[in-house]
Amino acid sequence: MRNKIAAGIMLLAGSVAVIVCLLNRASLDTMLLAVFLTMFVFMIIGFFIQGIVEKMDKDAQERLEAEAEERKKEEARLQAEKEEADRLAREVEIEMQLQNQEKAASERENAVINDIIAAGESAKRNNTTF
Repeated sequence: MRNKIAAGIMLLAGSVAVIVCLLNRASLDTMLLAVFLTMFVFMIIGFFIQGIVEKMDKDAQERLEAEAEERKKEEARLQAEKEEADRLAREVEIEMQLQNQEKAASERENAVINDIIAAGESAKRNNTTF
């Protein structure tokens, strides 16, 4: 479509020139010269417009590609942050499990010590030895 802009402008201008020449009852030579010059000038104008449109399209395409690349980088960064957060959460969970295991072991040790102390006190009361 973009490569047909110049041709479309040129043909439209040529059609208008022919209609104006017919309405003014210009001679064939004058009509041919007017149509030729009109089409030539508007072909040049069409090429300029086509170049501008293609440049704008290229700039828009580059901007879209840059935005897509930026989105990919942002998604990769967010994914890395999520993985880091998951890793830290696993580490915290493991640390909490270790603390709970240590606490349970400490409580068992305290229970055993308390049992030994209670047995010792009971033995003192009963005057028995271990």
